[in-house]
Amino acid sequence: MLQLKTSSIVVYFSNNYADFVIIGANREINQGKVTRIKKDIENGIDVLRYCPILVIVKKDSHGEDRLHILDGQHRFWVAKQLGRPVHFIIVTEDMDMYSIAAVNSNTDKWKPADYINCYTQFDNQNYIQLQNFMDTYGFQLAVSLKLLTTGKINSDGGYQRTKDFEKGKFVVHCYDKAVEVAEKCKLFKQFPQWRNRNFVIAISKIMEAGLVSVEDLAAKFNKCPEELTAQAGYKEYLAALEMLFNKNARNRVQLWK
Repeated sequence: MLQLKTSSIVVYFSNNYADFVIIGANREINQGKVTRIKKDIENGIDVLRYCPILVIVKKDSHGEDRLHILDGQHRFWVAKQLGRPVHFIIVTEDMDMYSIAAVNSNTDKWKPADYINCYTQFDNQNYIQLQNFMDTYGFQLAVSLKLLTTGKINSDGGYQRTKDFEKGKFVVHCYDKAVEVAEKCKLFKQFPQWRNRNFVIAISKIMEAGLVSVEDLAAKFNKCPEELTAQAGYKEYLAALEMLFNKNARNRVQLWK
């Protein structure tokens, strides 16, 4: 005879979809997965009822309790689209943001943007600054992380995304310096590759050397922007910028050491 025990875990259900919040609110929905869940339901497999989603209760900015979805966002979307009740289990353990992200990402592999969305949603100011910086200047994530942590970007590589980033431990150390470098690069906005990592490295090295003003260099570029073309690496960009700066000059000026 089977020896069965009952569980103290309670499965709730609700049709009030507004009570639910998807952690990492801008995550893309996998339409293929949604279609498969709907097909299962049509075939009599009620995954919405027998596979409840996991949620935690967190207060929103107005102090109201909301159900934050840890696992099961696709089942939630299917329930909402079909007008079916959302079956859910409330996780009562005290979970930090990394634990929440880890549970959510185990089912569907998270992209870097998902971690940023998760931590900004819970008011982590470092990730909010990171998102604002990327939105303002359009740099890739690795370039943005490197600039915000060190204030410069060198040829030794960009910021390597590690568990610290995923755990919500990324810390902005050099926001003002990062903005300074970004604004110097933006002086070349007529150049389509001004956000390119190698171009940013070149501008950073020119700034570090301090032999010429980046504003003066940009002024010469803006007179003939067509003469600056995409290059294979930062050294090539440095050579191209030095050639541009010294065009028609009587005495050649070195831009970097």
